[in-house]
Amino acid sequence: MRTFLRHKGKVIWIVYALDRVNKNVISFAVGSRTKKTPNQVIKTVVLSNPKRIYTDGLIHYKFLIHKIFIKSPALEPIELKERI
Repeated sequence: MRTFLRHKGKVIWIVYALDRVNKNVISFAVGSRTKKTPNQVIKTVVLSNPKRIYTDGLIHYKFLIHKIFIKSPALEPIELKERI
């Protein structure tokens, strides 16, 4: 979600993860739209061992999720889906 800080020249992004079943917020982060902000949320989501992760298609998600699974081969593979 894109929003502004004080004026439209200062764009910030709110990245969040929701549980699809009960609609609870699993994790969120606020910052620029770089790898660092979604990485905070993705690390938390992966710890919950999901079967699928749905994203808006930002290329960073696929890269970060893949990177986490390479570092932790004990994690079970998940299905990554894009949903807009």
